[in-house]
Amino acid sequence: MKHSYLLFAPLLAAACTSPKETMSASDSAPTAENIPARPAPDTAQFANYRAQGVEFAASGREPAWALTGRADQGWDVQLPGDAPLRVLPLTLPRQSGDTLVYAAATPTGPLAVYLVAGGCEDPVSGEKTSHTVLIRTATARYTGCGRYLRPAGPLALHGRRWTLAAIAGRPVPAAGPRGAAQLQFDLKQGRYNGFTGCNRFMAPFVRVDARLTLKPAVATRMACPGPAMALETAYLRQLSQVQAYALRPDGLHLLHGDSTVLRFR
Repeated sequence: MKHSYLLFAPLLAAACTSPKETMSASDSAPTAENIPARPAPDTAQFANYRAQGVEFAASGREPAWALTGRADQGWDVQLPGDAPLRVLPLTLPRQSGDTLVYAAATPTGPLAVYLVAGGCEDPVSGEKTSHTVLIRTATARYTGCGRYLRPAGPLALHGRRWTLAAIAGRPVPAAGPRGAAQLQFDLKQGRYNGFTGCNRFMAPFVRVDARLTLKPAVATRMACPGPAMALETAYLRQLSQVQAYALRPDGLHLLHGDSTVLRFR
């Protein structure tokens, strides 16, 4: 079974050169370290965004631009010269390390948004936010700072590949015979998918606020060595027990009652 990833318009990665450079398909996804220019965000606006239900907000200056995101509406991008807000669908991002890449075709050409975890500091005020943000079009690049205004909101859950760290409080191996056990949520499709370290699985889920119900997963049937199969059995069994989720400093917690049955990083 294959992951239920959606394919976007070509993801054109970032190189930190001039603001009007042409995008190159051979570039790699940026990191916080290789985006040196981070214009100060309009952090005063963040409180207004939060009151409007915005879950993630970012902005930059010289020239001014703004990005906001909500799980129920997708992404709004306001770039210089664009009169209306451009709305991007809430598609599954591509993930490269700690960078999430959202991309879409727009009437003016391809656009990619990079949310780079690792912190971003306003060079004037010293205020820190959780993400460096890079927006790339076919002809320009815009950098700035952003943060999740609702760190435990559904948008922070969406799309990221979570790596299994513990089952019922017991640490799990970093990787199985075929790789690390993982989990991913697609809020738009209402489905979750993942990997046990041996087999892939997917199924629908229902989320109401922090409550979460995972429907029984359909998995591939590849056989693996005994320890990997034991991990898979325990992992899938605990998924069926999940009643809620919480996003905490040490990662994603899936809960049964008040107890963490699965923790992901």
